[in-house]
Amino acid sequence: MEELRPPRTERGYRAVKSYDGSYPSLHLNLNAAENLVVRFAWAQTYGRPNFTEIIPNSTVSENDIDLSNNPNPNQVRGTINIRNTGLKPWTADNYDLSIEYYTQNGGVFSAGVFTKKIKGFFGAASRIATAEDIATLGLDARYVGWILNTKFNAGDATVSGIEFNVSQSLRGLGRWGNHFQVFANGTKLDLDGGAALDWQGFTPEILNWGVTFSKKPITVMAKWQYRGEAQMAPVAGLGTVDAFTVEGARTLLDLNAEYQFTRRLSFFANARNVFNVWYRTLAKGSLTPDYAALRNVRNYGAQYTMGIKGTF
Repeated sequence: MEELRPPRTERGYRAVKSYDGSYPSLHLNLNAAENLVVRFAWAQTYGRPNFTEIIPNSTVSENDIDLSNNPNPNQVRGTINIRNTGLKPWTADNYDLSIEYYTQNGGVFSAGVFTKKIKGFFGAASRIATAEDIATLGLDARYVGWILNTKFNAGDATVSGIEFNVSQSLRGLGRWGNHFQVFANGTKLDLDGGAALDWQGFTPEILNWGVTFSKKPITVMAKWQYRGEAQMAPVAGLGTVDAFTVEGARTLLDLNAEYQFTRRLSFFANARNVFNVWYRTLAKGSLTPDYAALRNVRNYGAQYTMGIKGTF
C-alpha cells in the first residue's frame, strides 16, 4: 500500500526546468528621400513550447475493436499521446529588410524580405510504436503497433519569405476616385528543414485585397482573403514520415456596409464568407495521390450581422 501511495498522489509529478540567455536586436532606418524609408533589422529571439506541450501527461485511447470478428493483425488498436517534458525552446537569428514609399495622397507602397534561421525547432512525430519505443516509455508490450504521438526538438530550420503592402486612394484618377480606397497585402513563405518539423501555425501563402467606397452617408467595403495550404498535425499509417493533415487552400469574401443617419447614429450590416466556401482537410504525404488526400469537408455557412450603432 505504501508503494501505491506516491503514484496516486494528485498532481504528484514534479518537473523543474530553467533556461536563460541574452537576445539582442538592432534596428536601422534610412530616410532615403522625403517619402522613402529603408529599414533593416536583426534580432535574436526564442520560442517556448506551450505549457500544454510540456506538462507531464500521457493519454492512452483504445479503439473499440472486436478482435473475434476482425482478426486483421494490421488493425490499429489505439493511440498513445506522450507529452515531452524535456522539450526545449528554439532560438533564431532574424534578418529583415524593407522599403516603404508614401504617396502625396496618404497612400503607402511597401515591400520586404526576411529570413529566420532557427536552431532546435520543434518536430512532431506520429508513427506506429515499435517494441523499442514501448520499452523506452515503460509501457506494457501489448501497446506495440499502436499509434504513438509526441513532440521533440527536431533540429535546424529556415523560414524565408517576401511580403508587400499597398494602400492607396484612387483620387488621382478623377473626381469619382475620391470615394474609393484600394488595398492589397500578402506574404509568401519558404519553409525549409527536415520532414518531421512541426509547421503548425505557418501558412506559406496569404493574400488579402479589397476596395472601400465611401460617400456620405454610405460606406461599403469588400475584402477578399486567400490562404494557401497549411500543414497541421502528423499522420501515421500513410507510409512516410512526411505525412500530415493539411488545411486546404481557400478564398473568402467578406462584405461590410454602413449607413449613417446622423453624426451619432448609424446602421451597419456585415457578411462573412458570402459565397459559403467550404473548408477542406487533407491527409497526405509524398506518396499520397491527390484523389486519396481528402479527409473531411466542413460547411460553416455564411454569417450575417446587422444592427444599429450609436454614440452618446
